[in-house]
Amino acid sequence: MAGERVLIVDDDPFTLELLTESLSEQGFRTVAVQDGERALEVLRQGNFRVALIDLSLPGMGGMDLVREVNLTAPETTMVIMTGYPTQESAIQALRQGAYDYIVKPFKIHEVTATLEKALAQQTLKAEVGALRARVRELELELKRHQEGTAGGIAGQLAGGVAHEVNNPLQIILSRVQLLMMRHRDVPRLQDDLRLIESNVKRISRIIRSLLDFARYNSGEMEWSDIDVAHLARQTCTLIQHQLDKSGISLTLEAPADLPKVYGNAGEIEQVFLNLLLNAQHATTSGGRIEIRIRTVEKSVVVQVCDTGTGIPKEVLPKIFEPFFTTRSAEGGTGLGLSIIYGIIQKHRGKIEVESQVGVGTTFTIHFPISEREDEG
Repeated sequence: MAGERVLIVDDDPFTLELLTESLSEQGFRTVAVQDGERALEVLRQGNFRVALIDLSLPGMGGMDLVREVNLTAPETTMVIMTGYPTQESAIQALRQGAYDYIVKPFKIHEVTATLEKALAQQTLKAEVGALRARVRELELELKRHQEGTAGGIAGQLAGGVAHEVNNPLQIILSRVQLLMMRHRDVPRLQDDLRLIESNVKRISRIIRSLLDFARYNSGEMEWSDIDVAHLARQTCTLIQHQLDKSGISLTLEAPADLPKVYGNAGEIEQVFLNLLLNAQHATTSGGRIEIRIRTVEKSVVVQVCDTGTGIPKEVLPKIFEPFFTTRSAEGGTGLGLSIIYGIIQKHRGKIEVESQVGVGTTFTIHFPISEREDEG
């Protein structure tokens, strides 16, 4: 972490001198100021990775400075210094955006350890955030090209994902796990690292789903006996983040012993993706989307239900017609449901829809069980 810029804010000149000399000897580039107003001026002039802030400052107090830094320089990680530690002041500082606090009088190795933890967490969060942004871009790219000539583009996406995201993910995951091993005795850092580890693994699951989706749509997957519930889970993983951002819950219910369906995995996954995206567009924050899969006689029956705006009764007979859409102003093409209808027909299945305005919509799909499963 040597070479990182650290801002020190303390009205005690001896503390400033001690921290400046000690941290400079360890390779940190330090700037020392004695009040909050000057600290904000310095922060506006240049980037600092970490700010050490004393809570007892003249003029603008330390807590007020924490709030201002959080607004004007959110990229700066703040560590509080205080000679009067109370649970209330510590919690208040953390709530205002501080990373941690150090109790005076302190030992230099304690300050250095806290700085290194703060910098490590900041770096990891930045890398994970960049990767999450990249994954969102890939999800949007996949959505844009899911129809028509999506096969070739999906193949290119697969290579890009593997090269640009999987390798950095492994590096971050290894670094997180190493830090967890080194700092077992720091509960707060462990909690942060577990959160980052969870995010990294979530991104990894999305990438696997993207790669599988690309492989299906590139023509590598031919017709075979397939697990409809597995395809539904993969599609849910693809759009879970979008639904979370929209405040929409998503659940999937399916028995473990579901019989196989004979079909094209990529096309059936496209059916799920289109239905889920339609449900998302129709459902507001706080709503629900449910997928229920079960066996009824010689069919695997899939229901995709939402608590959205519903479809007017006079519109229902037209929804599977090519180019019919109620979302033309939002860029809807009117092809999604007609493509779904064609795919299900190709799989010798059928699709039904029930809807009530203001209550929600349920699409029910019947896929015939594979003849080989039926014979077994």
